Amino acid sequence: CTVALRIRKAGLPKNHLEIADTLTNLANILDDCNKDTQALKFYSEALVIYKDNFGKDNEDVANCLKSIGFIKIRLDHIDEAISTLTEALRILRMKIGADSLPCSEILYHLGRIYGKQQKFENSLGCFRESLRIRREVLDPSHKDIIDTARFVEAIRRKIESDKRENDIDMYD
Repeated sequence: CTVALRIRKAGLPKNHLEIADTLTNLANILDDCNKDTQALKFYSEALVIYKDNFGKDNEDVANCLKSIGFIKIRLDHIDEAISTLTEALRILRMKIGADSLPCSEILYHLGRIYGKQQKFENSLGCFRESLRIRREVLDPSHKDIIDTARFVEAIRRKIESDKRENDIDMYD
């Protein structure tokens, strides 16, 4: 793949879509191997080319942003992950529909991030929307529905528990 990239870079204009696609393919391989820094570099290069060719509101742009966001989560760059994933979600809602599985996947990961940040209302909202989409699209016994439903219930219980503790604290 790196040979193909070198050949394409040598023979094509620097913002050619074949270069972006090759960069994305390399990034996907590196991402699968958990080589986050290298994958991030290739996704970022591809993102620039996709934006140059298509503008910022394009599905390829959104997919690069989504991949970058997931790497940012693993690197514990949480604010960057939220910003990147939120932008990917905005684009995907517009381009492929708000009730799509890619949107559900982003919402699921945002729910997890917000849960770790103890922003439980935000987390619950993301998980509920993700679950709603998954229930519309997937088989009822699909593992993603089961996993997401568990998170919805766990966060809902946490919010209720915190509310009861706050109610008790008011009388101390």
